[in-house]
Amino acid sequence: MAKKYCIFSLFCVFCVGFYSCNKVNVTFTGNGTGGDPNVIFLNNNKVNIANMKLDSFSTAGGQVFMVGTHFDSSFGKISADSYAEVQLPASNPIKGINVVLDSLELVLMPNGKFAGDTNSVFKMSVYRLAENINIPTINGSSTGLFYPRTFAHDDQPLAQVITKIQPNSKKELDIRLPDALGNDLLGRLKNNDPSIQSQDSFRVYFKGVCLATDSSFNKNLYYFTGGTDTTTLLRLYYKVKGTSFDEKIMTFTYPSGTQFNNIKYNFTGTPFALFKPFTKQVISSDLMGHKAYINNNIPSYTEITFPNLLSLKELYPYIKVIQAQLGKTPTPGSYNYPNLLPPTLRMYVSNSNDNFDNVLLNAAGAAQTGNLSIDYLYGQNTNYTFDITSYINTVINEGQFSTKTLLLGSGSTNNYNSTSRLIFNDFAGGGIKLQLYVLGL
Repeated sequence: MAKKYCIFSLFCVFCVGFYSCNKVNVTFTGNGTGGDPNVIFLNNNKVNIANMKLDSFSTAGGQVFMVGTHFDSSFGKISADSYAEVQLPASNPIKGINVVLDSLELVLMPNGKFAGDTNSVFKMSVYRLAENINIPTINGSSTGLFYPRTFAHDDQPLAQVITKIQPNSKKELDIRLPDALGNDLLGRLKNNDPSIQSQDSFRVYFKGVCLATDSSFNKNLYYFTGGTDTTTLLRLYYKVKGTSFDEKIMTFTYPSGTQFNNIKYNFTGTPFALFKPFTKQVISSDLMGHKAYINNNIPSYTEITFPNLLSLKELYPYIKVIQAQLGKTPTPGSYNYPNLLPPTLRMYVSNSNDNFDNVLLNAAGAAQTGNLSIDYLYGQNTNYTFDITSYINTVINEGQFSTKTLLLGSGSTNNYNSTSRLIFNDFAGGGIKLQLYVLGL
């Protein structure tokens, strides 16, 4: 009799302890995967989000010329100029030849991506650089070309074009440069001038070009590659004199390592106005309309934390997360045409200093991309999902000493090759949800 009383007492103590703890507010919505009655589904786990903007970032290496101006009511006014060095051809077929100039042209090819009103005219100026594009080094190692780096150019443009761009037409944009420059270059090539005998000497003669937008005129932003072969930047058209004129073309490419875009921002009147210029900051979504904002043309990220995880471990010391899925649902209306969702996202595991420690991988060891699913019919089930099972278990195991957070941004291959944006509500607004299948409750 005493033994039965003892067992009953222990059961009562367990029940009181179970129901009196209010540290974690979870909903038990059914059994877990595979019909296992020991696996429970927890669906309302608290998620905190904040918006982070970096102080500086690299805009080089994409081999895309980003030129123009675009206004977005959520992200402000974004303007971009593009800089490039000109590569001397490997050989000089004009040396000692009797030639005359036809024209010298800068050539660009729209890559099909844009932001803004393609029905409005587009204005671009081509400037000759007055300063060489040099990549800074520290202890002999290149540090790259980072925002807001620029290089000096002449006050007056070499050429200017006002036209309409059809991004998907694959029609090359040819901008004629002054004949004086074309004749000077042609003469140097004909006479095998020292300035064209090596790339180093050519950089002294012609330092490169800046393709500049007119932010007071343009209402569109476009992305270009080089000419039809994507690498050509200048074409020198000339004629060889003889019994008849033989038309020839000499092409000049650009080195991808020193081609970069300079992006300028005006955040006035937008949630991003809270951020200080050239300063790394993290601002809670509470102060930014209870939303997360990601734009691949802005170094913006969403910081994600789970404040109740450690309380869950305190309540259930032997808890084991079988599956953890983090879903993000774009705010309705935020991705209506012409606004485009990022086709891929990138999740990083960070620390207390918001450094990018590691990319979040899937079970196969590949970087996760968010598995974008678009509901074309109703628009209600459009979402991104990430498997964060390993991350959640790591944080739980580290306990109170864990400093890990997640940082969500646009996929790195998209940056400065197109314009895409993602806006989603915070936890209270249903824009982000953590679903857990757990064993050990």
